[in-house]
Amino acid sequence: VLIFQWISLGGKISGVLWTMEILFWGALLAAGLALFSTKKRWYMPFLYLLISYPMEHFFHYNFNIILGVILADLFYYDRIGQYVDFFRSKKLDLSFVKGRKFRNICGSLIVLMGLLIASYPYAAIPTNPVHIFFMKAFGVFFPLSSMGATHGFGVFVLCAGLLIRTENKILSSKPFEKLGNLSMGIYLQHGTIMALLEILLFEKMFAHFENYHVAVAVIFLIAFTLVLLTAWLYHKFIEKNIDRLVNKIHL
Repeated sequence: VLIFQWISLGGKISGVLWTMEILFWGALLAAGLALFSTKKRWYMPFLYLLISYPMEHFFHYNFNIILGVILADLFYYDRIGQYVDFFRSKKLDLSFVKGRKFRNICGSLIVLMGLLIASYPYAAIPTNPVHIFFMKAFGVFFPLSSMGATHGFGVFVLCAGLLIRTENKILSSKPFEKLGNLSMGIYLQHGTIMALLEILLFEKMFAHFENYHVAVAVIFLIAFTLVLLTAWLYHKFIEKNIDRLVNKIHL
């Protein structure tokens, strides 16, 4: 699967795995861009955003990859605090921006806006004015991946809102923290597992139970278990080793 789906352009195993190739090359792009990010280089998020437009001609869906790098940069170096401190040094009173109440309210509103933008149904004609606006706007800069850019931007706004908030009791709990550690593995593995279960087991389950909904429920439970297991293995044996390698070579 890794070789023929991610690397070989002609070796497509299943239609649901079409994003794997983008993720493979996108991961390399993200790692390369992140190498140039440091605390002193406050301008990196803006530089990343600037290069996303010309890169559309070489790598479709690069905008979503770059948005992920920007989020990582903002979080890792606390850029928002860095920018606020800069303006405060210019004798602009922005102390209210760091207030807990302001950040929680503002962050919550931004999260809701992100949910609204990202709720645009895939492969559907937009009717909501918000969706129409972003589809047209991103259609100008990313004509070949405007739909993906709209969804990616919605997720970016949602995550930015969560970073702005100072209190996330549910998301900060241990179960969600552990689930967050597995999130990349879950995203990478779920498509492969779903496709293989559809090919290998679904018809047998449907014939055995003679009920479509029961067969789907059984397949879901099997897929859910396998996704969590493979995501845990991915995190333990691949992600942690990659983190050690990145920490050694970071510029």
